[in-house]
Amino acid sequence: MYNRNNSKDFTNNFIFKRMLAIANIRDKDKIVEIFSSKNYPITKSKIDSYRIINTDNPRIRPMPSEALVAFMNGLLLLAEDNKLVCYLIDD
Repeated sequence: MYNRNNSKDFTNNFIFKRMLAIANIRDKDKIVEIFSSKNYPITKSKIDSYRIINTDNPRIRPMPSEALVAFMNGLLLLAEDNKLVCYLIDD
């Protein structure tokens, strides 16, 4: 379980899952497209296993740093092309 006070819980899987939530990306085809924009090979089953953050789950697969970097750079490309917009709502 995620403990907000324990920085070692910030695995690549955790960061990936949170970035998907922040960017409101749920479509696996879109996620594949993001990885592909940086020439990183990915499958939908890998995406599923990278979204798992519970280390007790036997389906978890640790996300390689190279994969997370490709995903983040792909997100940046979308943002630069104005195809990704994240914003905060003032209270």
